[in-house]
Amino acid sequence: SPLMSDPANGGYIHAPSLPHAATAAVLRSGYLANASAANPDTLSVNLSSDRVRLALSMLEGIRGGQSLGALLGYRFERGLHDDHGLAEVDKFIFPLRKQFPLVADRLATTKTGPDVPIEAIEARNVMDGLKLITSIRTSGVSAYPFGLPLPVATGAEANAINAEVNGLLDVYDAVADLALAEGVHQAVQGNFN
Repeated sequence: SPLMSDPANGGYIHAPSLPHAATAAVLRSGYLANASAANPDTLSVNLSSDRVRLALSMLEGIRGGQSLGALLGYRFERGLHDDHGLAEVDKFIFPLRKQFPLVADRLATTKTGPDVPIEAIEARNVMDGLKLITSIRTSGVSAYPFGLPLPVATGAEANAINAEVNGLLDVYDAVADLALAEGVHQAVQGNFN
């Protein structure tokens, strides 16, 4: 006889313990109740081991006193510098720092002009990766130059920058997924503090 399937069935949950199974059931229930064909990622949680390790490394940096914006900015700049040997994208780091400043140029009264190089403002700085993510999410433009007045990039340069932006969005999403799952897990256990 033919294999029967129910498209409305949410599937099985395999978990190492009953508390984990309860957490997974709550998360799965939220996903099934809210996701739609138009928005299939609504309340989807991806807790694969590589994403959990990535999110934990970000949270460890926050525990160490760094801001999420600085950690994301460092990761973005490091990726641009190290991962794209064929496309020279280091020249875009300083304009991106100027567009998404971490500390320098934040106050309107001390903001410098666009022609002032970032090296003259602050020596050891990275861009604010959280500001970049916020800009992308509010504008809906996730491809370089993100609808902003940034230097013109060749196709290979833009692809390299866009690849790093996608990686940054994935890190941010991994942190959000881990925080949501941990919050649900604690609530299911009755730990509301």
